[in-house]
Amino acid sequence: MATQLLWLGLLPVPGLFGLFAPERWKEAEAMASNDLEEIISQLKLQRSIVKDGGYGRSVRTPWKEERIFRDSITCLNVTEQVKKHPCNECLLWEWVPEDHKDEDIPCHFIPLNEQGKSIAELEEAGKREEAEQALLVWLDSTIERLEEKLIKQESAHA
Repeated sequence: MATQLLWLGLLPVPGLFGLFAPERWKEAEAMASNDLEEIISQLKLQRSIVKDGGYGRSVRTPWKEERIFRDSITCLNVTEQVKKHPCNECLLWEWVPEDHKDEDIPCHFIPLNEQGKSIAELEEAGKREEAEQALLVWLDSTIERLEEKLIKQESAHA
């Protein structure tokens, strides 16, 4: 699925929340709408997790703070102590900046706003709540753009 995002042109682009690269739109038209629907569905699930306070403390492990994305059911490696699936198979992979793709949790380095703030940067500064709020804004914006793309794709194929 991450490969499909490459065709969408949804790579980090400064000033555009890292979400849209118009020069790649024609390539995106070739992508099947069911793949795009799946990506949108997963991002909506992630959004609902954040909105519902899903990154608080787990009932099973109340002493351990949940990691954004990594401890989510949308993560390919959720519940795994050691990653069994490479992160490049994740739908979030294409939003990860090239210079952070070797990080332990690369999705923590996705630029969430125009200032390029990431989950990693905000959490390191002790701003967990701000990180979750920035993530919600990013998710809302990304979902909106992908839904617009899906409508255009479906119109073109109708």
